[in-house]
Amino acid sequence: MMGVPSINDGYSSEDLRQKALFYRPGWYVGWNDLDQDILGSLSAFRLDKVVAFRVFDNDQRDLLTLYRMVPVKEALR
Repeated sequence: MMGVPSINDGYSSEDLRQKALFYRPGWYVGWNDLDQDILGSLSAFRLDKVVAFRVFDNDQRDLLTLYRMVPVKEALR
């Protein structure tokens, strides 16, 4: 809708790790806490929390968090 390309692992049969390494996204948006499966798939990146917003009155999805994805190799320089 906004013209911003996105990678959503919920709508694909491709492995999230392979997609992230291929497309090299700069941002990750997640609900509440980071899922351990997601962290494993994005292990080539360091996720730096930038901002969080309370958006809904729902315990399962009430905190929308934006992370900057920094490739680990760049972070080591």
